[in-house]
Amino acid sequence: MKSRRNTELCKASFNLFTYKRRYFYKNIKDISILVKRIIFVLKYGYYPQAKWETFTYFIDMYIEILTSYRYERLGTPVITGDTEKDEKDFNLVLDEMLDCLQIMKKYDSIDYVTLNNAKDRFFKLFSKYFYDLWD
Repeated sequence: MKSRRNTELCKASFNLFTYKRRYFYKNIKDISILVKRIIFVLKYGYYPQAKWETFTYFIDMYIEILTSYRYERLGTPVITGDTEKDEKDFNLVLDEMLDCLQIMKKYDSIDYVTLNNAKDRFFKLFSKYFYDLWD
């Protein structure tokens, strides 16, 4: 079973409370930022980090969502009509989408062509199976 939290970016405390040991008292200023982020999440339903790291946030959130669909979903969409084959086929689709997201996550250390091919493949599958992404 994969971890439900794949990244720190998807947490309200992302990049807060970074002072350790001798300077721990400087973390006090981060409490108000954390409270503001929590209020933001309650009001809008997403973390404010999505505004300044949109593509990274999207990648991280969909890795978490698709991993949940892959390993913990309760149902499978009908693709061929054969329940067992549908589950295997949909797992392959989710695996491919997750592979594409993992490539996209390495955006700063991978060549542009590979990165764009992964992005295009992910969004082609995302578009094709958009209404099948439910649980």
